[in-house]
Amino acid sequence: MNLALPLSIVAMMSYAALFTLVMRRGLRLRVNLLFALYLMLMLVWQCAYIIVSVSQTASGAFLGYRLVIASATGQFILFSFFVRALLRLRIRPGAVLLGGVVWLISVVAGLVDQAHLITALRFNQATSIFVPEWGPLLFLIATINVAFLAYGIISLAQGYQRATLELERNRLRYLLLAVVIILLGTAANVVPGLVGYPVDVVTNIIGASLLSYAILRYRLLDITVVMRRGLAYTLLITAIALSYLLGILLFEFLSRSVIGSWAFFIPVVLAILATILLRPLRERALAWIDRYLFREKYSSMLMLRELSRRTAAVIDLQTLGDILLSEICRAMRLRHAALFLRRDGTGDYYVATEQGLAAASCPRLGPDHPVVQWLRLWEQPLRSRDLELLPQFRSLWHEEKEALRQLDAELFVPLLSKDGLVGILAVGGRLGRGSLSSEDEVTLVTVANQTAVAVENARLFAATRARVAELTALQEAGVRLVSSHDLPGVLRAVAESAIRLLSAHEAYVTVYQADRGYWLTHGATADGQERALAWDSPEGLAIRAAQRSTRPTLVEDLRLAPMLQPQEVRESRVRGCCIQPLRRGDATIGALAVLYYEPRTLSEEETRLLSMLADHASLAIENARLLQSEQARRQLADTLREMSRVIGSTLDLDLVLELVLEQLKNVVHYDSAIILLLTDDRLQVSNARGVVPRARILGATFPVGLYAFFDGLLTKREPVVIDDITVHNPGFGELEGFRARSVIAVPLVVRDEPRGILTMGSAEPAYYTADDVQNALAFANQAAIAIENARLYQETIEEKRKTETILRETFSGIVVTDVDLRVVSFNAGAEAITGYKAADVLGKYLPDVLGPHIASPDSPLGQAMVSGQRVSPQETVVPTANGMRDVLQGSVALRDGDGTPFGYLLSLADITRLKEVDRLKSDIVANVSHELRTPLASIKAYAELLLHNVEGDDRELRDQFLEIIDIEADRLSQLISDLLNLSRLEAGRFEVRKVPIDMGTLLSDVLMSLEVQRRSQQVTIRIDAPADLPKLKADREMAAMIVKNLAGNAIKFSRRGGEVTLSLRAEDGWLALQVIDHGIGIPSEAIPHLFQKFYRAPVAAEAGIEGTGLGLVLVKQAVEAHGGTIGVESQLGVGTTFTVRLPLE
Repeated sequence: MNLALPLSIVAMMSYAALFTLVMRRGLRLRVNLLFALYLMLMLVWQCAYIIVSVSQTASGAFLGYRLVIASATGQFILFSFFVRALLRLRIRPGAVLLGGVVWLISVVAGLVDQAHLITALRFNQATSIFVPEWGPLLFLIATINVAFLAYGIISLAQGYQRATLELERNRLRYLLLAVVIILLGTAANVVPGLVGYPVDVVTNIIGASLLSYAILRYRLLDITVVMRRGLAYTLLITAIALSYLLGILLFEFLSRSVIGSWAFFIPVVLAILATILLRPLRERALAWIDRYLFREKYSSMLMLRELSRRTAAVIDLQTLGDILLSEICRAMRLRHAALFLRRDGTGDYYVATEQGLAAASCPRLGPDHPVVQWLRLWEQPLRSRDLELLPQFRSLWHEEKEALRQLDAELFVPLLSKDGLVGILAVGGRLGRGSLSSEDEVTLVTVANQTAVAVENARLFAATRARVAELTALQEAGVRLVSSHDLPGVLRAVAESAIRLLSAHEAYVTVYQADRGYWLTHGATADGQERALAWDSPEGLAIRAAQRSTRPTLVEDLRLAPMLQPQEVRESRVRGCCIQPLRRGDATIGALAVLYYEPRTLSEEETRLLSMLADHASLAIENARLLQSEQARRQLADTLREMSRVIGSTLDLDLVLELVLEQLKNVVHYDSAIILLLTDDRLQVSNARGVVPRARILGATFPVGLYAFFDGLLTKREPVVIDDITVHNPGFGELEGFRARSVIAVPLVVRDEPRGILTMGSAEPAYYTADDVQNALAFANQAAIAIENARLYQETIEEKRKTETILRETFSGIVVTDVDLRVVSFNAGAEAITGYKAADVLGKYLPDVLGPHIASPDSPLGQAMVSGQRVSPQETVVPTANGMRDVLQGSVALRDGDGTPFGYLLSLADITRLKEVDRLKSDIVANVSHELRTPLASIKAYAELLLHNVEGDDRELRDQFLEIIDIEADRLSQLISDLLNLSRLEAGRFEVRKVPIDMGTLLSDVLMSLEVQRRSQQVTIRIDAPADLPKLKADREMAAMIVKNLAGNAIKFSRRGGEVTLSLRAEDGWLALQVIDHGIGIPSEAIPHLFQKFYRAPVAAEAGIEGTGLGLVLVKQAVEAHGGTIGVESQLGVGTTFTVRLPLE
C-alpha cells in the first residue's frame, strides 16, 4: 500500500470537518458561501488523490488527475474572491466572469483534451502510484490561476498592513501562511524530483490545520456554534482513521501469509476496537480544545458559569453590579468597568456601580444622549472608535465628549430586556493587551444579556418591594387618618404621611372652613417639626394659585414658575413642589402640597400615590367634619342632659348659675359671659366669667331700657347677634369688665315669661355663626328651668325625707314590704344574699320567699310588726336559693307623716363568711395548740426522765435525752417562727429589704443547714445553676426561707437514697427556681389545698412524715411579696416539681 492513500484520507477528513463547520453556521453571508465553496473544491481535490492512490490502471489514475486539475484551478480562483469578501473589499463582476470562464475552460480541457494537459502516465515504483507528464496547456491554465491566487495574496497582505487589532492581524497572518503552504505543496507536483510523492497532500493537511486554528482561535469566520464539539469529533475521527489505516497496513503486512483470507476481518475488528477504546477520549478532547485553543473562551465560560451561580439568588441591584464588574474585570483582565442603570421616572442612566473608576469619571447619561439613543436603536455593542466615525455622534456637546473621555470606555454593551434598554455596561481595554477582541465582545454581550435578566428581576423585586412598602405606608396613613377624629389631627397625619410617602422636605395641608370663612392650614417638615404656612411666601403664593385649579399643579423649580416673580422666590429654600387639590364630589375643599429644597418633578407612580393620599385625606377631612358636627350635636345634647342633672341635683341658685356658665363652654366658645336675671324692670348681674374685675360687677343692676337691644330682646324674646359691639352699640362698653366685640344674647324664658338674659362674647369680631346661636338658645332654655325649679323645693322636700329615711336605715340587703308583707322593693344587696331576682319576688308574700321563720314572733320582723319600732339586728339562719345562710337581720316599721305605718323595712347582712372564718380560727387554734403541745410534751417527758430515772454516770443516755430535748425545742422554735412570719406576711407588716443576692451561694448556704436532714434520709442533692446567672434583687431572709422550705420538703418526701435537684435559670426577666424530687408524690385532688394553712395531704400522714402545714403557705406568701409566682406539678408515686418565678430587677 502506498503512503499517499492514508495521507489523502486524513486530508479529506480534515477538509470535510471544516466544510461541516461552515455549513452548520449557514451560508447566508457571502464570505461563508465563498469559503464553503473553496473547502468543497479542496475536499474534491483530496478525493481525487484517493482515486489516484487506489487506481491499479492508468485509466483510473487519469480520472483522478482530471478531478485534481478541476478542483485545484477552481480553489485558487475562489480563494481570491474569499479574501476580498473577508476584507470587505468590492469583488468586480468582470473578475468573477473571468474566473468562471477560466475555471470552465480548465474543467472542459481536463475532461476532453488529455494530450495538451497530461501527455502520459507512468507508474512510479518508489511511490507505487501513476504519475503524470504535464503538457503545455497546463502551464497556461496554471499561470492564469496563480495570477488569481497572487491577486488574493496581495489583497490579504494589504489587509494585514491596514489591520489595527491584534486579533485581526493574527487571523490574516494564519490565513496567509496556510495559502502559501498550499501553493508551495501544489508547486511540488511540477518539480521532477518530487513528482509522485504526496507533498501537496501533506501541505493541504497543514493548510487545513492552520485554517482550523485561525477559525477557532482567532475567529476567521463568525463560526461560534458547534466549533468545540466539531473540532473534538474531528480529532477523534482523525485519530480513529489513522489508527484504522495504520492497523490495516500493519496487519496486512504481518499476517497476509499466515491468516490468508481471514485477513479481511482484521480491519473490521480494528474499527470496532478503535470505536470502543477511543470513545472516552471525546470529553478529554473537548477539555483540551477549550483549555489550549479557546483559552480566553474557556476563561469566559468559567466566568459566565460563576456569574450564573452567584447572581442566581441576588436580588439587590448594588450587590448584583458589584459581582458582575468584579468578575468580568478579573476574568477578562479589564482596566475598569462601569454599570449604568436606568432611573425610573426620569429615564436617565446613572452609574449604579463601578470598578477602577473615580467618582468624578462617572457621568450621567440622559435619555436623549446620542450613545443611549444609538444603543436603544441598534441593540448591539458600540465601540469607542465608532464615536469618531458615525455621523450621529458628531453632535455631541463638548461637556458630553469630555465626560466620555474621562469614562475611557472602549466598548458600550446594551443591557436589553422586554422593557427596552435597562442599562449599559461600559468597559475599558485589557490590562497591557491592547483592545478587546470580537470574541471578548461576544462574551460581554452574553454577560450583558444574562445581567439584563438579573437586573430586570432585581428591578422587579425592588419595584415590588417598594410598591409593597408604599401600599403599607399608604395603608398605615389610612389607618392613622381613620384613627384621627379631630380635624387638626387629620391635617397633621396627612402632612406627615405625605412627607414619608414622597420623601418630601415639607408638606402643607389647607382646608377651607366655610362656616367661618377662613383657611385652616397645617405644615410639617421632614425632621418632625410643625411649620405654619406664610401665605405671602413663594410656596404660599403657589398654593393659593393652585387652590383655584381642579388639576394637580407640578412645578419642577419655583424659580421658573410663571405664577411667581423672580424676586419672590429668591429668599425661599423651596424649589420643587407638587400641589394636589382635595376634592369631595365636584367641590374643592382644600389642597395638599409637597415641597422639595431642590428642583424636582414627581414620577407617574409618585403622582398616583399623592392622588391616592389626597383621596384618603379628603375622605378623612370630610369624616372629621361630620364627626365634629356630630360631636357638637352630641355635646349639646350631653350638656343639656348634664344641665338637667345639675338642675335636679341642687336647688342652690348660685351653684346652678355657676354650673350653667361652666357647661356653656362645652356648647359655645366664649371669652366673656354674663347671666342677667330680671327683677321687676331691672337686670342684675347674677354671675359672670371672663370679666375684669369680676367681684365688682357681680350684683350690679341697671334698668332694662339702658341698652336698647336688651329691651328689644326681652320684648321679642328672640336671640340677638352682634358682629362688633363696639360699632353697633358703643354704649355697651359702660358695662364694666365685659370685654368682647362679637356678642350673642339669648333670653331666659320659662312658661313664656322672661326671667333674664344669657350673654356671651368673643374678642374676635364676627366670630359667631348661626349654629352657635341655635346652640346658645337651646342651652338657655335649660338654664331657665333652674330658676323655676327653685320654686319647687318645698314640694320635693317631703319626698326627699322619705328617701333619706330608707337610705339611712339600710345595711346591705334591703327588703321593703307593705303592711301585708307583700314585697314592694328588693334591692341588689338582697338579691346577692338570697339568690333571688327582684323580678321574681316582687309582689310575693315574704314568708313564701324567705321561709315562715322570717315573720315569726321572735324574729326581728315579727317584733317590729308587734312593737312598731326599730328592732336591732339579730343573727338568724335564712333559707335562700343558695342554701342556708347566716344573716344579721334587722327590721323597722315605715310610717308616713301622720305616723301611720305603710310598710316594713327588712335589712339583711350576710355573715356566713364571718362565721366560717370564726370556725376556721377555732380549727387553727386547735391545730396550733396540738403542734405546740407535741414538742412540749416530749421536752417535759425527757426532762422528767433526766431528773428521776438517769443515773449520774450514764452519760450516753443523758446525752441522748438532751439531744431529743434540743431537737424538740428547735421544732417548737421553728413552729413559733413560722407562725410569726405567717402573721406578719398576711398582715403586710413584713418589710421586704431587697438586696442583690447570688442565688448559687444562697443555695449552698441553705443546703449546709439541711445537711443533717439530708444524711438521715441518705438523699443526694444536685444543683443545676449556670455560672453567669444574674443576681436576684430580693430579701435574703425570705429567699433563704423559700429555698429551705422547698428543699426540706423535697428531702423529707424523697425515698431513702433518692435524689433532689435544685435548678436555677434566667428566663426573660425572671429567675426560675425548680425543686425536683422523685419521692412519693402528691395526689391531684390534694394539689389545690397545698397552700392552705395547716393542710397536710393524706399521703403524708400515711407515710408517717411529720409537718405543720405551714411551710408551703410561708413560701407562697414570700414569693407573692416579691411579685413572683409559684406552681406545682406532681404525679403520685413518681415525684413532685415546685417552680418559683421571681422578677429580676
